[in-house]
Amino acid sequence: EPYLNSMDSYYSFIIPTNTAMLRYVDPCTYGSSTSILYEFYYDTDRKTVKAHRYNYDVETQQIVEGGAPLNDATDAQIQNRLRDLLDNLIIVGNIEDGHTYYRTKGGSVIRVDHAGVEGTMTVNGGMQIEDEDADRNVVVATIYDQTRSGNGKSYVVESLPMTSRRSLYSILNGRENCTRFFSLLYNGGSANTLLKARMSSYTCADYNCSLFDAYNYTVYVPTDTEMQRLHDEGILPDWELYENLGDTTIAEYYELAKNEALLKRARTVVANSIVNFLKYHIQDNSVFVGGEPATNVKYETSTLNPLNNRFFSVTVSADDSQLTITDQLGNTRSVVKGDNMNLVGREYWIQNINNVNMTQLYNASDLVVHQIDGPLFYEKSQTGKVWKSQVDALIAEAKAQAEEDKEED
Repeated sequence: EPYLNSMDSYYSFIIPTNTAMLRYVDPCTYGSSTSILYEFYYDTDRKTVKAHRYNYDVETQQIVEGGAPLNDATDAQIQNRLRDLLDNLIIVGNIEDGHTYYRTKGGSVIRVDHAGVEGTMTVNGGMQIEDEDADRNVVVATIYDQTRSGNGKSYVVESLPMTSRRSLYSILNGRENCTRFFSLLYNGGSANTLLKARMSSYTCADYNCSLFDAYNYTVYVPTDTEMQRLHDEGILPDWELYENLGDTTIAEYYELAKNEALLKRARTVVANSIVNFLKYHIQDNSVFVGGEPATNVKYETSTLNPLNNRFFSVTVSADDSQLTITDQLGNTRSVVKGDNMNLVGREYWIQNINNVNMTQLYNASDLVVHQIDGPLFYEKSQTGKVWKSQVDALIAEAKAQAEEDKEED
C-alpha cells in the first residue's frame, strides 16, 4: 500500500488473475526433480487466502499424474510466499519506456517485449526467460492506464511471472567459456570457496554465493582464454598451485612443506590473491544490456581495500546495446555479445527445507552474469605478481631455516 499509493514515483503493477494464481511454483522446491505447486484461492468462510498444494512437474507444467494432494499450505507459508510474490510484481518506473529489462521492488528481473500492446506485450520473469519457450510467455491481457489521475499503469496477466531457478553455481557450472572462472569459485576447498550449500540453519537448492545478501548483484566472468593467460603469465595463481605448495615431491617446495607455519602463510597468500580477484568481479546492483541506462556510474565490488576499509569500485556504462566496465587501473572491458550475457539468476536461502510443511523463504539474492573480454584489477600489485614474490620469499625462508637446523645438528 505505501508503494502503490505513493504519488512520488511512477509505478508499474503486474496483476495476476485468479487463474494465474492457480499456478504458483514454490521457490522452496527449486532444484528438486519434482516441485510443489500452490493453488491459491479465497476461503469465503474464513475470509482469508488459502492454498492447496500438489507435486508438480515444471517441465511439462502438469500436476504429477496420480499424485494425491499434499497438505494445504499453512497461513505462515501463504503469507511468506505472497509477500515475495507481491514484491516481484511491483516495478518502480515505467516498463514502457523503451528498454527490455526492469528490476522489481523485490530485486528480481522482468523482461518486457512488445511494450504497450494488449494481447502481445509480455512480462516474463526469470523462469520464463530461462525456458525460452513462447508457450510459457506471460502475456498482458489488459492494461489499465492510471497516469492521469494516479501514478502509473497496471498490467493484468493470465499466468505468473516466476523468479529464476538458477544460482550463480548452476549458471556457470558447465557453461562454455566460463570453466576457468567457475573453477576458481568452486574448487577452493571448504575454507576458500565462495559457494556454500549451507548458511547457519538455512539451506539452498545447490550452492549459493556467500558474498550475496538480500540484494541484487552483477558478476563479470572473463573468458577462458583470458583466464588461462593470467595463469600462464603468473599474474593469477590457481588452486592446483595452492595444493602443490605442500607437495613434497616438488623439490622447490620441499622445505616449505615441512615448515607448517610458513606453508600456512604461503597458502594464505595464494588464497587471498585468488579470492580477492574473484570478489572484484562481483559488484552491487544488477546492471543489464538493455536495462536502465548508466553513464560512468561507480559501483562497489566485494573486494575490501584494507587501507580505508572501503570496497574497491568499478565504473560502469550501459545502454540498450552495450555494457562496459572500467577497473581501478583504468582498463575498460566490454561485455561479450552472445549467449553469456544477461544471464539471470536468483538465490534463495530456505528454512526447514527437509520439512515440506514448514519450509519458509528466509532470504533471496538476485544476480545477472555477463561474460567480459578481459580481467578486472583493483591495484597494480596484482599485475606485478606480488603474490609470487611473497611465496618465493617464504620458500627462501623455509630453506634458510632448514639450513640452520642442519648446522645445529
